[in-house]
Amino acid sequence: MIEKQLKNVVEVRIVELEDKLMNVIEIANNYTDIPVPIFEQEIDEILAKAREAYEKKCLALEKIRMAQSKKYMRSPREILKGDDE
Repeated sequence: MIEKQLKNVVEVRIVELEDKLMNVIEIANNYTDIPVPIFEQEIDEILAKAREAYEKKCLALEKIRMAQSKKYMRSPREILKGDDE
């Protein structure tokens, strides 16, 4: 549940960032001295890196969650054996 909320918040933030960057691009289009195509490529790279970092963070959180849940999970053999570690 928390992961879903976190994912929604991050997605909203990414959309907000994209909107702000598009506003900057629109403003930059009014000035001929700013190389807008290069700027747009840099924005795409930044957004790609942000998405990649978010995916890595989600993977790390999933690994942590799985590691934490393993201590509560027992095999049928352990249950029958009565091993309460």
